[in-house]
Amino acid sequence: MTYAYALLPVLAVLVVLLVLKAPVWASALVGLAAALAGTDGPVPVRWDAGLALLLSAAMVVVPGLTLNGILEARGVHHRLAGWVHGIRLPAPWKTCLIVLGLGPALESLTGFGVSLLATVPILLALSPPATAVRQAVLGMAVVPWGALALPTAVGAALSGATPAALGTRTALLYLVLMPVVGGLATFLGRDGAPVLRRTWPGVLCGAAQAALLLAASAAGITSLAGVVAGAAVAGGILLPGLLRRAVPALPLGAVAPYAAVLGTVVAVRLLLLLGAPVDVRLPVGAAGVAPLLSPGLALFVACALFVRTGSARSAARSAASSWRTVCALGGFILMAQVMTASGAVETVAAGVATAGLPVVAWLSPVMALASGFLTGSATSGNALMMATQASLGELSGTGALAPSVQNAGAGIAMLASLPTASLVLGIAGLSGRRAEQALVRFDLRLLVVLAVLLAGCFGLVALVLR
Repeated sequence: MTYAYALLPVLAVLVVLLVLKAPVWASALVGLAAALAGTDGPVPVRWDAGLALLLSAAMVVVPGLTLNGILEARGVHHRLAGWVHGIRLPAPWKTCLIVLGLGPALESLTGFGVSLLATVPILLALSPPATAVRQAVLGMAVVPWGALALPTAVGAALSGATPAALGTRTALLYLVLMPVVGGLATFLGRDGAPVLRRTWPGVLCGAAQAALLLAASAAGITSLAGVVAGAAVAGGILLPGLLRRAVPALPLGAVAPYAAVLGTVVAVRLLLLLGAPVDVRLPVGAAGVAPLLSPGLALFVACALFVRTGSARSAARSAASSWRTVCALGGFILMAQVMTASGAVETVAAGVATAGLPVVAWLSPVMALASGFLTGSATSGNALMMATQASLGELSGTGALAPSVQNAGAGIAMLASLPTASLVLGIAGLSGRRAEQALVRFDLRLLVVLAVLLAGCFGLVALVLR
């Protein structure tokens, strides 16, 4: 297969997204059609593996979005915001509590940007609107572990790794990324304090979050890593106030849905350790899915427990809207399967690998960041680019480094994506082209910084491996 034909699906996606301004789900379907058109006759596509992966993702996406609708209708986020307002902390530490503690924990439990519904109103009360929206998007950096680590699970399946292995290697990169993200979040809060005094709490909490993500992933609890890291950072910040009884009691009604999700995940894991048959797989051709081990089960249980008459309509609307996300994931996952079977993935990876290590060290992070930025989703970004990155790692001799950079880059770039910017501005009530352009410029500068950091990590690790 020629290099031009191999790139055709990816180029088609870029044209539809950037030139035609089509939604992500439409670009995914166009990319799939282009991949099929570029094949030379019948190819051995693993449709069953692609469908099994899509079904696994859909089992998380649909109940996750449904739960988001229920939480919004029940006013859960407003009650959490009210609780945080009652906590007395210096401004940098309160920013850390929201951006590096509560926000990541909530995003890891439910995903799909639901944490922004709670964090944006709180940050608006602490900082000017332009600062608050920037801090809010920085709180989405934990996305590879969002929705109970769905992006990492999809990336692991496409790269041939286990979620624990991919999550651990991604967390190693986050040891470099998160202190920068955390320091920037508190630096933006210009409260008159010296730069160092308002920046170091963010650097410290960012490093602590990354270390906790690493420890949890290495321990094999990747699906709970984001929850553990966010909750532990929040607990550490609140501990002095808790000892002085200066922290108001948590609103149990607001915490209960999240506790149901967490409790169900833990209960299933305990049953598995005790030998219960919760790992039964439903066959999908030669592949299969284990519905009882899916994080979607915990989200479904929370939906069933907390849906009420007043929230049923909102839940139904959210569930109905999930088709867009499922279509986008399906298009990119099946496109990757076709490109792999036809040799397009290997052709693209070989073309990049032959350019030499310095070029690979730059292109791999750029490809990763672009996938998350363009699709607005770490999961879709991995579905689009992970197979190519895995092949690039093999051909360039860097092994699992490229897939790890892909997972980290697609996840952290999602915070700078246009869909995320639109969601944050909408929640903040900021309309107008000036506010949008200001946030987009900040996001693009942030992407450049992240690209430099990831490229530096890639090059350094690759040199050590050699």
